[in-house]
Amino acid sequence: MAESRPTLSAVRLALAVRQARQNPDADLPGSEPLAIVGMACRFPGHVNSPDDFRKLLDAGVDAIREIPAGRWSDTDRLAKRTRYGGWRDDADQFDAAFFDISPVEAREMDPQQRFLLEVTWEALADAGIPPIALSGSRAGVFVALCNQDYLRSQLEHAKRTGARTGPGAAQSMAAGRIAFLLNAHGPCLVVDTACSSSLTAVHLACQSLRLRECSVAIAGASNLKISPEEASASAEWGMLAADGRCKVFDSRADGFVPGEGCGVVILKRLADALAAEDRIHAVIRGTAVNQDGRSTLLTAPSGPAQEAVMRAALENGAVRASDVTYVETHGTGTSLGDPIEVGALCSVYGEAAGAAPCMLGAVKTNIGHLEAAAGMAGLMKVALSLQQERIPRNLHFERLNPEISLEGTRLVPASEGAWWPRGERPRFAGLSSFGMSGSNAHVILEEAPALAVTKDAMASADQDFLLLLSARSEKALRQMAAAFDDSSAWTEASAEEICRTAALRRSHYEWRLAVTGKTKEELRSGLKDYFAGRSGGHAQWGHVGYAQPAGTALASSMEIAASAADAGTRYVSGRSCDWTKVLPAKGRVVSLPRYAWQHERFWFEEAAEGATAVKDHAARGQDSAQASFDARAWETALLSLRAASGEERQRLIREFIQRESAAVLGLQPGVVPPLDVPLTDLGLDSLMAITLQNRLRAVLGQEIPLRLVIEQATVLALADALDTILWTMQETMAPEGGGLQQEEIRL
Repeated sequence: MAESRPTLSAVRLALAVRQARQNPDADLPGSEPLAIVGMACRFPGHVNSPDDFRKLLDAGVDAIREIPAGRWSDTDRLAKRTRYGGWRDDADQFDAAFFDISPVEAREMDPQQRFLLEVTWEALADAGIPPIALSGSRAGVFVALCNQDYLRSQLEHAKRTGARTGPGAAQSMAAGRIAFLLNAHGPCLVVDTACSSSLTAVHLACQSLRLRECSVAIAGASNLKISPEEASASAEWGMLAADGRCKVFDSRADGFVPGEGCGVVILKRLADALAAEDRIHAVIRGTAVNQDGRSTLLTAPSGPAQEAVMRAALENGAVRASDVTYVETHGTGTSLGDPIEVGALCSVYGEAAGAAPCMLGAVKTNIGHLEAAAGMAGLMKVALSLQQERIPRNLHFERLNPEISLEGTRLVPASEGAWWPRGERPRFAGLSSFGMSGSNAHVILEEAPALAVTKDAMASADQDFLLLLSARSEKALRQMAAAFDDSSAWTEASAEEICRTAALRRSHYEWRLAVTGKTKEELRSGLKDYFAGRSGGHAQWGHVGYAQPAGTALASSMEIAASAADAGTRYVSGRSCDWTKVLPAKGRVVSLPRYAWQHERFWFEEAAEGATAVKDHAARGQDSAQASFDARAWETALLSLRAASGEERQRLIREFIQRESAAVLGLQPGVVPPLDVPLTDLGLDSLMAITLQNRLRAVLGQEIPLRLVIEQATVLALADALDTILWTMQETMAPEGGGLQQEEIRL
């Protein structure tokens, strides 16, 4: 058992695994440690980043409130306890244009999927992994979801579904869409084990990494309460707290409070993370899942099963229970669940002889129960506590539940915040999630290894630093620059680290800014030059044209830039150079501001109203009121095509394609696709391509191959192809000396 042997540090264990792998006959340790190298989240209390989450926990913020106005209809008829929750205000917001998703598709997508896309990109940025670096790799995607409220609302309120509803609502698409956009080829799956879903997804991700099924694992979870039905049922069952407060371990505990949010972590094998000089938030030592089986009731928690899964995770991680000094509990604040969970904790972690106290935390007292994403919130809380060397306090605790006995154990509810400093031995923590279906999960974490910071001194003290920023629109770039100017990175990191992370560990998009300076102060001065429109000093900026959805890596060449300013000129114009001459070769990955999303509202109720998400390059398109014409005008134009000049015929065809594709994509009236941007980059997929094919065929009265619609990517290319088809049709069908006949045109 784990208690019978000393606990090795994660680094020593990782080295043992690496050495074992060099011997093909050796048995690999099953407890290979994994590193959390990236984290991103959206939680209640206006938490949009792990740093926001840390601040909320440190300040002891209670993020529970009544449901935002307009979220649910007829809230007055709902029981008071049903209205309380850890709500998000942005369930309807999404940057569809960033991901080249059309407005039509975005409206049909479950908002939980939309959250996962943006938060995954933020987590990859936090990990210093440009999404393009995963293209073609065996990166794995493991997603946790357990409700389909958006589809339920569509069916109940809109009374309809569309062609996009299937892929938009299918839970499997939440993982599949991420893998598609990344071009990732590793395992890709969605897990639903109720409230233990996210830790089960983490467990499967860790197993996949250990089995070498994937090189990098993305584990995420999302939960949004679009419909009141589930909350109403929970209230009827007596599961929700009457006062909207989750009072874990307290004598007044009377239920949980629902919450919303999304969290994503990026996982690597620890040995790989160390080799890549990744920043490590925390180490996962062991994971385990199990099932209650036939217990007292199907939905009642099982103490023996909880005890078993904790012991299995300790065994999996080769960690002694006595070395664990903090457990983030499932902690729902129910009169039945709390005593059962604490009983299992006492059996596994409670032994007091010679062991340090073990604090019990409960993040649900701050943000509510995030259901599928609950374990992800707990995981990030533990990682942040290890980093900050402090355990936040639980809220709403006054007096211990009389059904709970901690006498003679080392377990202590974290009713007050407590310092948790590093020492000579690593710190370990446990984390639990238990599902209503009887599925249980437990994770053992260890503090990140204390590694020496490697800096690369620039070749000369007089050499300028080069800060590179980019975005998918001019507005987003300005917001990114403002966020950088206000970033805490200037006080927490060196100029080398900031510039290296921004250049080599981030994606690069169409709108670009290059800032040079010999000090951090000069770099920030360059940002102010950009705000003021002063080009040519410390700042240069420009637009390089369309980039891939995931962004591009910094393209290198053998050309030597004359200076950092020359390299900046090359960058903003889309040219390459030998970046090793102007960027530090070494340095740790540091936290930088997240991407400046350009959110718009997308909701199924507006399915017929159109939207504007076409990216900045759509602004180059013409106003459709001027560029298109009605069916009668088009009929007349078709009849006179043979007499029209080649240039005039091309113009008419281009305008027709713009009009039809705008309708298929669901663009706002007055907006049409630009001529030179691939329609697939505006969100055209196979279903939309079939729709566009049918519309073209209906008007032209001619079979249009689907391959032609998909492969002739831009309006210009498709117009050329259709011009050839139409001209051939006219030559074949028209009587000598005449054009197409009126009856041959089908509109």
